[in-house]
Amino acid sequence: MPLTANAAFTERHQLVSELIANPAAGDPIIYTVPGNTVIQVVGLYFGFNTSVAVADRRICVYVYQGAPAGIVQGSVASVVQPASVTYTYDFACGVAPLDATADTNPLVCVPLSCGLQLQAGEQLHVYAFDMAVADQLANITIRYFGWKED
Repeated sequence: MPLTANAAFTERHQLVSELIANPAAGDPIIYTVPGNTVIQVVGLYFGFNTSVAVADRRICVYVYQGAPAGIVQGSVASVVQPASVTYTYDFACGVAPLDATADTNPLVCVPLSCGLQLQAGEQLHVYAFDMAVADQLANITIRYFGWKED
């Protein structure tokens, strides 16, 4: 017998994969939780294309609650990304650390705290240390469980 969705449940609690618009070159990803919403982040998947500018970049994901709390949680990739290359990053709950940068399609997996909940107005930021103005974060998907507040 097939399972049927309970409309009240699906409106209140959903697993969502949301595409985020690419920021301008050299800018971080900033995702703000919509009003009347609580999310529990499950993963963040994106590509990072570095320009020819010489520097080693290191990707960082952090939760920002605004003044005066500021940064409340962060996760940093264990690898540095050199100039003129594209890596794909997967920050996710339960993922094992992986540095597959020697592969043809480089992939870096970074564990993300499970149970991380953000309230309406709180932000998730992604940036790179030593990011150059021509570097580009792209193809961004955030995965989360979402609830609507009453």
